[in-house]
Amino acid sequence: MKTILIALIVAFVTMLVACDTDAEEAAPVNVDTLSTETTFTTELASISPMGEIPTPVASSVVATPIPTTVSVPVPTPRPFPIGDYYSPTLEEVAIWEALTADDRELGDKILSETDQYKMKYLISNRQVSITVKTTPFEEGKSAAEEWLTAQGLSPQSLCVISRINFHPSQEVMNAGYQYKAENTVPTSCDIPNS
Repeated sequence: MKTILIALIVAFVTMLVACDTDAEEAAPVNVDTLSTETTFTTELASISPMGEIPTPVASSVVATPIPTTVSVPVPTPRPFPIGDYYSPTLEEVAIWEALTADDRELGDKILSETDQYKMKYLISNRQVSITVKTTPFEEGKSAAEEWLTAQGLSPQSLCVISRINFHPSQEVMNAGYQYKAENTVPTSCDIPNS
């Protein structure tokens, strides 16, 4: 075991000396004419008792490109348009939490009810379902939205603070209500699947 270890150390030292000697004897190199390909020749070094071990020696100098980084200015983030992506204020979130607070995990909580609409919070889904009870539908919808904004919520927050769905009562349907996708969400919100 000691013999193998000594042979490996001797081989390593021989390779270092051979590489260092070749480097000292090398002629000056013109950087403009360097090749990007590396070629190696093999010389044999005689080491006893293991025999001859091939030692690679570089026969030409290789030009290696140095990686560079270019700093690119990062654009300053712009706020999203309010209609598309609105983030409710902490005050609006607190108002919403107070309106919808309930210890139950299931059931509905009536938020507001008038002769024009019935607004209930579906606790398990965390959604608001607003049934419009009078015609024209748009007036009942506006009344419900006005109630929410009177509580301190902005029209934009109605689009993101919770899913709010408007739908007509059976009486409104019987009066000839025509379904429109824009009537299912608050007025300032994008129409679903549009």
